[in-house]
Amino acid sequence: MTQFRALPVRQGDAYLLKSKRGSYLIDGGTISGFLPEMLRERQVGKLRAAVCTFACPERLGGIVDLMDVGYPTGEYWLPESLRNVAETARGFNGDWPAWFALCGRPVPKALPPVLQRFPSDPLEKELVGCAMLAILASSCCVGKLPEQTPLPLLPTQAIGAVLKILTDHTAENWSGTLSSLLRDVGTHFVSGGGPADLALLCGRLLFRAGNTLKVKHHKGCRTAARGLAMVIMIEALRVRDNHRIRFFRRTDQWEDKLIPKHPFKCLNGIEVSALGRKYDSVNARTMHEATSALTEPGGGLVYQYGDRHCGALFCGNTKMSFLHRQNPTLIRRPTVITAPQRGGLGVEDAYGRIVSTDPSSDVWVRAHYSYARKVSDSFKDQPVRYCLYNCAYRTVQEVLLTFSEGRWNRLAGGICSCDDGSRQTLPPIASNNTFAKSNSDAK
Repeated sequence: MTQFRALPVRQGDAYLLKSKRGSYLIDGGTISGFLPEMLRERQVGKLRAAVCTFACPERLGGIVDLMDVGYPTGEYWLPESLRNVAETARGFNGDWPAWFALCGRPVPKALPPVLQRFPSDPLEKELVGCAMLAILASSCCVGKLPEQTPLPLLPTQAIGAVLKILTDHTAENWSGTLSSLLRDVGTHFVSGGGPADLALLCGRLLFRAGNTLKVKHHKGCRTAARGLAMVIMIEALRVRDNHRIRFFRRTDQWEDKLIPKHPFKCLNGIEVSALGRKYDSVNARTMHEATSALTEPGGGLVYQYGDRHCGALFCGNTKMSFLHRQNPTLIRRPTVITAPQRGGLGVEDAYGRIVSTDPSSDVWVRAHYSYARKVSDSFKDQPVRYCLYNCAYRTVQEVLLTFSEGRWNRLAGGICSCDDGSRQTLPPIASNNTFAKSNSDAK
């Protein structure tokens, strides 16, 4: 029996698909959103793959948590943009005035230290990218760089210097979070963590620091800092645990190929080599462009699951612009469809690019982002629609669907009445309650 869940993560998207071919996680919600605990509570067991459709914190964060705790996972499918940022940072030429200008920060008077790019120690060599990313992220978060030293810094020394900047700045500006930050630093040393753990800790603290930046005043710096911090964490976990990671490149065109050994297609992307391109010298603009590409609007990957009886289409952050109305995605079997950009405004054209032979047999699901977020009219026009929370009641609620006897059945979750100005009474939930009946009862 095929089962679909929209998990009640604190923020973002996290979908779980269980089938005869195994369990798949598509996106993981925000970092520290208790995703590993949710999977254990639901007795999910091993995941065949954990998939990230878009490298934003609200989709990638939970996957970082899975990697960190060692949740049993066969493979991780990640956007190529994450690897590109890490490799680009390795080749950054140190044009700090240009980097600060692009980030909208004043250039500090003191020059930063030189980073050893080719250390003899193998582990230090693996962490060169993390170290440069940490320095770049620190400049976005607090506008400061590590102090210049007589000799080039080893990567671990550079990461330690960034941690010192964060702790000093926290003591001066964020006294409310100081104890939490110091507890994290202390836990690392007490537990005997290695260099990769230090890089992971640095990434988590940089992410936390990025979150404190106000969107009104530092939107660009906040986005860059959070994105760089996520890449640091992924790189640190890759070095520490040697996870099996497959990278997918967005092609912006229709790709109709199954991913080998899995019942999935990446509709607008292709798998690329795990070995990234090496950069000898990267200027500040190229570094900034690579960082911005992490969260490029509408720049996500679209994945589709299918078997003989049913399917699931994960639209992620895209506008489905790789399709045209003359050549839409045709749905021929009952399918769960996750709403493009969580059912938000500005993606109306995407709905016209998804055509079903029987719309009443499909189910549209929308994830949680903000209670203030307006909902697309095209999503509200779908005959069968559910969401992770009911705005009328302001309670996040899991959506659980199972496929049997040729149809999707609702075992948990609320009919989406968001943004319609009224409270709807939900029909009773029963194992044989079909979606068509549920929606007709709710009207």
